[in-house]
Amino acid sequence: MAGRVVMQRQLSRIRLTAAEILAAVVMEYLPRAYRLSGGIRSWGFYYDFVLSTPFPEEMLPLIEERMRHLAAMNLEIKIHEMLPQNAIDYLHHHSHPYAAHFASMSSASLVQIFQMGEFVDSIVGESLPNSGELQIFKLVGISHRPALTFRGDKKRVVRIYGTAFHEKQALKDFLSKKRGYFDCTHLTLGERMGLFTTQIFRSLDLFERAWVVWRGEGERLLYHLKAMWRSLHLKRGFELIQTTGGCLAQSHRQLYNHIRPTKLPFCIAEIRAPPSIEAEGISPSEGLFVAKNVHKDCAHIFCSRQQLKELINTSLEFLGGILKIFQLDRGSTSLPFSQIEERLQRAGEVQICWMLRDGYERPWQGPNLTIKRWEGIYLIQWSVYFSAERIVALILEDGKKDLSQKKEVLSRIVNFDG
Repeated sequence: MAGRVVMQRQLSRIRLTAAEILAAVVMEYLPRAYRLSGGIRSWGFYYDFVLSTPFPEEMLPLIEERMRHLAAMNLEIKIHEMLPQNAIDYLHHHSHPYAAHFASMSSASLVQIFQMGEFVDSIVGESLPNSGELQIFKLVGISHRPALTFRGDKKRVVRIYGTAFHEKQALKDFLSKKRGYFDCTHLTLGERMGLFTTQIFRSLDLFERAWVVWRGEGERLLYHLKAMWRSLHLKRGFELIQTTGGCLAQSHRQLYNHIRPTKLPFCIAEIRAPPSIEAEGISPSEGLFVAKNVHKDCAHIFCSRQQLKELINTSLEFLGGILKIFQLDRGSTSLPFSQIEERLQRAGEVQICWMLRDGYERPWQGPNLTIKRWEGIYLIQWSVYFSAERIVALILEDGKKDLSQKKEVLSRIVNFDG
């Protein structure tokens, strides 16, 4: 696992560097164009440009050849960290108004500036130390993105995208089945499978956003995810509730204090529908992994010291079993009770979380469990899904399963009988 993460991190550096070299070359050939922003995908890299005239795809081989020449020059790459206002002024000085705009909207305390010779850009992530380490890459196409309105003018946006690898064979494998790679994101797959409808648009802050509407089989899938959750908790003796507070965990503790049950364990659980319409949309690159308008769940067991060991063991077994139903890879979370007890004594709280990886090898929080001492008793708190929509996204992006296997897992949820 650790070796795979290191390899993926290096691959991200290669692809981010490729995106920046692409931008540098395009600006040589199209000096009247404007750079918008670039980045990486699970299968490669891209950069978006604001153009006043159509971009001919026939230019790609010429741009790619110039990229190879620039890479072979082995130019030093420097990363500068600047305060936001300094970065904004610096980017404006280098005729990069859109990067300056995005820097002005960033909540980060420092902005990273990529410098390669006279070329500068703002980036998020790590790059290679020099251009010469970029060797195995290829441009694979262009696409038109949602138009951009800036200072009253509507402007054309074109994305140039490519891929890069550590080895030539990996590039050959990609090119032989590249269409399958392009369709591997959960937003693309989900729409193709009829789970939801998506629309990519550009918001007023100039960022691309995705609008997602679950419909048909997708709405049915979400319904059965909630039904599965209810069935599993009812079988474990939980009382299902619905609260109106802003924070599920806080609302549950307030309920306990209000009732003050005399018999322990006291078990309550809640799954809450999305709170409101997320008008601003979600990030197209991260999609449902970061969506806020989602189904959340939370369960609490209030128990005594004598009941703690057995309840912790059964809780861990329960949460691990959920991931087996979804057939998602999961790291080991086994901790002997002696270690949990020691941490409780020392810190008063123990947190256990299953981290699940998407098609980009990015880790996302999945089921999680917290054990703590609380007001003279013990509290076990868990979330089975973290977000029901995130679980669906992880199933869709499971790189170890083909489309028919993913459909089988989703069908198992719909037909779940406990």
